[in-house]
Amino acid sequence: AAEAIEQNFVVSRVAVSKNLPLHNPVPVFVEMLTSLRSRSHADDALVTIVNEALNRGADLSQLMSWSNDEVRAGRLAPLFPALLSALRRVTPGTDAFDTILEYLSGAAVPAGALNVVVRVHAPHVRDHTAPRAPVRAAQTARFLSRFFLEIGYSGWIVLFDELELIRLQVPVSRGKAYAEIASWFALDEESWIPGFGAVGTVTRDFVSSCIDGGGLDMEVLPWRFSVSPRNADLTAHVVLGMQFLIDQEVNVCAAPDARRLKEIQQAIRREYAAAFGGAPSVLKVPQGVQVGGVSVRACIRRWITVWDLERQGRTEALADYEVVPALDDVDDDEND
Repeated sequence: AAEAIEQNFVVSRVAVSKNLPLHNPVPVFVEMLTSLRSRSHADDALVTIVNEALNRGADLSQLMSWSNDEVRAGRLAPLFPALLSALRRVTPGTDAFDTILEYLSGAAVPAGALNVVVRVHAPHVRDHTAPRAPVRAAQTARFLSRFFLEIGYSGWIVLFDELELIRLQVPVSRGKAYAEIASWFALDEESWIPGFGAVGTVTRDFVSSCIDGGGLDMEVLPWRFSVSPRNADLTAHVVLGMQFLIDQEVNVCAAPDARRLKEIQQAIRREYAAAFGGAPSVLKVPQGVQVGGVSVRACIRRWITVWDLERQGRTEALADYEVVPALDDVDDDEND
């Protein structure tokens, strides 16, 4: 995120979870806009970016021309150039401005409210048909990516974290999540969005445990989707998403050594102490070959659990955790 922001991109972060399933593009897109950041904007980034662009008189004529071309090509619904036409005539902070930004942020805006905005502020626009629900997120991303480019940004980078958590979904939802990966990562020409880039993280064991190993998603899901009248059109994207995770050359995150784990623990101890007071114990970290077999997340969870038990005075429960509380904070590995 820091690297992209430094290079003048706007950046979003989406942490996949049970509460934010990847297979549903609506909440995913809302999170993309909620978490949107830039070099100069940390909160309400979309609103302030648009507001500043309008206040400085940004020339959006090229964006309007592009939007109309995209409508003729069938890649955008007529609503987007209609809203852009209205946006160029409204005052930031007014109800009309807020309605347009709410829609572009993925919120559920009544069609009547959008119609009023267009009729009042862009009466010359005849057709302002909205996109169908299944494609609204992708089309809005296409429109906003071009908008960011037009006002001077390098583009829009979206960081998808914990893609492996799609394994928590039922098979059909998991298949739709693979299809969403194919779309957001532009695995076919139709999905490509100029100015938009996606980066994802996934655990090393995901492919073997879920796609072509124990889970056998690659064997089961394409057939299951192909015979479903409702989902048959997603079959090719389901396969693309899975094959991408199998074949994609990845940057493997090296496991931290013991010294780095100590630094991480020290930083978290300071945050914990600031939040709850007291002096959390310094805890033993894995050494040597053990480090590579323990995830940083597992270490952090273990440390916080121990500190919570200490804070609650439940020292008898610490025996359930293979840690040694209250050690001296030393750097000499032999003393660990």
